[in-house]
Amino acid sequence: MKNSQTLPRYQNVKNYILEGVATNQWQHDQRLPSENELVELCSVSRMTARKALIELTQEGILKRKKGLGTFINQERLSSSLLEIKDIAEEIRLRGNQHQCIPILLQQKDDFDTLINNGIHIDNPSVFYSEMLHLENALPIQFETRTINPQIAAEYINQNFNKLTPAKYLMSIAPVSNVYHEVKAIIPSFKIIQHLKLNKNEACLHLHRKTWSGNQWATISDFYYPGERYTLTA
Repeated sequence: MKNSQTLPRYQNVKNYILEGVATNQWQHDQRLPSENELVELCSVSRMTARKALIELTQEGILKRKKGLGTFINQERLSSSLLEIKDIAEEIRLRGNQHQCIPILLQQKDDFDTLINNGIHIDNPSVFYSEMLHLENALPIQFETRTINPQIAAEYINQNFNKLTPAKYLMSIAPVSNVYHEVKAIIPSFKIIQHLKLNKNEACLHLHRKTWSGNQWATISDFYYPGERYTLTA
């Protein structure tokens, strides 16, 4: 495993474990690598490996069994995952009008994003997109997506004025595993502009990684105006 130079070493260990959980490398009630094994697998100190295991246990992702080791906390994982929805369908179900505005669609090399999300491959070429979604002409979601070209080879050629990225990706690459992280953030100037946020308005940030079969599929970030949107699980 190669470590990112921009992340704390324990975070690289956490990413390694989360990727293994999401891709079913470790099944429910299967023992995860011990501290000593993680030291070898991730080229870190025992203290670093221990910190990663402790944090994932505190977050409810793992559970420790005295004298036996560390295991996946399947109950917490099942209850904390959010359903993947198409924002256009969600808006239509509310009886409102959806509009998707493509802002950026390109192919590029992006080692940093891949490594920072625990994906270690030799080819850094990815598809990248930025989209703004409107509900009744009011900005409701700004999204960025990093796409695996091997999963969606024609992604960059789609007309996203007529079809949302979510609907297209779900039609060609069914999701087998997903990792979600939700938090409130202070938005950047770019996000404030796109979402037309009020001064000092909070922003909801959903970070999502998906896998299709045995391959990583997408790394996505979704931003919502805190005063106009609620995420439910």
